[in-house]
Amino acid sequence: MPNLTSSTPSKLRITLQKWSDISIHQQLVIQLSMQIAGGLLPSGMKLPSVRQLSRQLDIHYNTYQAVYQELASIGLVTIKRGS
Repeated sequence: MPNLTSSTPSKLRITLQKWSDISIHQQLVIQLSMQIAGGLLPSGMKLPSVRQLSRQLDIHYNTYQAVYQELASIGLVTIKRGS
């Protein structure tokens, strides 16, 4: 089972297991939430754009957009369009 790992200059580290019983969406929510809660992604830090990260991780744009929306709905990120 291959893992897809990505590291961006912003210290964002994501490892996706495409064949896991846990959906890609849920893997992203869990990993980003843990990194935010653990201080790896400090408050005010700009995350990669939806398009940028979806291309980098080879996942559908809508999947990553839904992840950002979920994180915003629980107050972990703020979405600023076009920034």
